[in-house]
Amino acid sequence: MKTTLLILVAIFSTLIGFGQNLIPNPSFELYSALPNDLGQFALCDQWTNCSSSDSDPDFYHTNASLLGDLPITSVAEVFPYSGNALMGFVAAGKNGSNYREYLSVKLSSPTIPGSKYNVSFNITNGEVYNYSLSGLGVSQLGVCLSNTQLTQTSNEPISATPYFESFEVIYDKGWEKVSFSFIANSSLEWLTLGVFND
Repeated sequence: MKTTLLILVAIFSTLIGFGQNLIPNPSFELYSALPNDLGQFALCDQWTNCSSSDSDPDFYHTNASLLGDLPITSVAEVFPYSGNALMGFVAAGKNGSNYREYLSVKLSSPTIPGSKYNVSFNITNGEVYNYSLSGLGVSQLGVCLSNTQLTQTSNEPISATPYFESFEVIYDKGWEKVSFSFIANSSLEWLTLGVFND
C-alpha cells in the first residue's frame, strides 16, 4: 500500500485539433479486465505509467471488486465524472518524499507543427472520509507533450518541461475542469500528466 497523503484522480476529455479528439480511451472505459486491487492501471487500454517499475496508478470502475471498485476507495469517496471508470494517481508524495506517479498515453495521431490544440480534463480529490489516504492539494500539476514516451525508472520525478503547469493549489471534492491551449512546436505523439521536476 502506498504511504502517501496526496492523490489526484483524473479523467481526460479532449485534446482536440481540427475537431478530432487525439486521446484514445479518454474516459478509461475500454479495458482488458476489471480491477480488483490498487495499481492495476495496465488493465485500462492505451494508458501507461511511463514504464516505471515502482509507480503504479490506480484504475477504478463501478463494476469492479475489492480495492478497484467505486465509489468508496482507499483514497476517497468518488464517483466517475461520466461513465463508469476513472484513473487515480499520486501526483506527489508527502513532504520530504519525491515519490511521483504519472499517467501517459500515445496520441491517436501526431500533432501538426504550428497547429493549435485545446486540452481539457477533469480532476478531483474526492470526498475524504476517516480512513482515506487523501486530503491534500497539489500545485505544479502539469501536462507534458513529447515526441517519444517519457520514462521513469522507479518513482523519481521526471525531468521535463510541461506545455501546461498549474501553479495554484488544486484541491476539490467535486470535479474541476482544467483547460489550456497550445501550439505544437513539432510532431508530438505522447501526452503525460503529473508533477514534473523537483
